[in-house]
Amino acid sequence: MTTLLLATSTLFSAEIKFIENKGQWDNDIIFASERNGLVTSVTNSGIYFDFYQKKPNSINGDVLKLDLVNSNFMNFTAPEELNEKFNYFIGNDNNKWVSNAKSYKKLIAKNVYEGIDFVYYIDNNNPRYDFIVEPHASIDQIVLQFEGTSYIKLYNEIVELITPSVVVENSNLFAYQMINGNQKQVDCKFVLNGNRITFNVGDYDITKELIIDPVIYSSYFGSSGDDVPNKVKYIDENNILLVGRKQHQQTLEQPLVLMMKNMLKELMHLLQK
Repeated sequence: MTTLLLATSTLFSAEIKFIENKGQWDNDIIFASERNGLVTSVTNSGIYFDFYQKKPNSINGDVLKLDLVNSNFMNFTAPEELNEKFNYFIGNDNNKWVSNAKSYKKLIAKNVYEGIDFVYYIDNNNPRYDFIVEPHASIDQIVLQFEGTSYIKLYNEIVELITPSVVVENSNLFAYQMINGNQKQVDCKFVLNGNRITFNVGDYDITKELIIDPVIYSSYFGSSGDDVPNKVKYIDENNILLVGRKQHQQTLEQPLVLMMKNMLKELMHLLQK
């Protein structure tokens, strides 16, 4: 079956966006987004991150699911429509064709926990999420669980989700309130218990709204060889440092091997700072 996708816009942008499902995907998918190596599917039961890598005769990858444990039904809405619209011509049956699928900048699920909204959006072409905590709502309700990982670790206030082919980092956690028109930072830390993540929040004004805002960065690590991620370090919103080992059928020339070993030592030294 052949699928032809056409996108129309008054000003086409390479920015990642959420596209509504009008029948071009499985029924449980409400919105989806795609960048090179990652398809994100948003459902009412959680968000799926499908990391993939195309090889000559196959497509390999891993799928992670972000689940909000014991949450209410996640009814996602999209308040900010973008200019792009997408048309899908699937197979020869025009009854399966989809036209004018809308695209959006961010998604909101209201009251996922009592008094807490979940906002999912794209920032610098990377996925990001916020929890909007209304006055007097309990932060202890928020429990994140990631399914599909080989293991999870917490170090230096960074949560790493490790699979054979990808490292997903939740880091740069920032919580704040708007007080008299000014942004006031609130102490907030990740807490890891098994494969579940919660937030330890310091003193704040419970009579005002609180925003909890982590940064997610993922980098598909792999090519045609057997690549194993070892370490990932968040630098800023546009850069991540990923260090690992690579096994490949081709043999590198000895001088290049020595040069790469020296570079690896420098990178590992940087990571230890």
